[in-house]
Amino acid sequence: MKQLLQIILQIGLLILLSAIVIGWFWGVPYLFHLIMPHISYTLFATVWLSIALVNNIYGRIKAQRQLKQIAEVQKIMGGN
Repeated sequence: MKQLLQIILQIGLLILLSAIVIGWFWGVPYLFHLIMPHISYTLFATVWLSIALVNNIYGRIKAQRQLKQIAEVQKIMGGN
């Protein structure tokens, strides 16, 4: 019974997280489309997802640079 409850809660959490992601990536462009209906929803969605992708790539590059700097400082300080 306890395992069944855990499985049901996990499925519910997965559905909730999926709804948040779908609402964020498809809902926000839809709201912009409601405000400016003469511009296509596809354009808003493409721009929205492109911005998210660029932010993700920029964050990864920034994290790699920081890791390199930390490694250099540790090397200079004689750490492991």
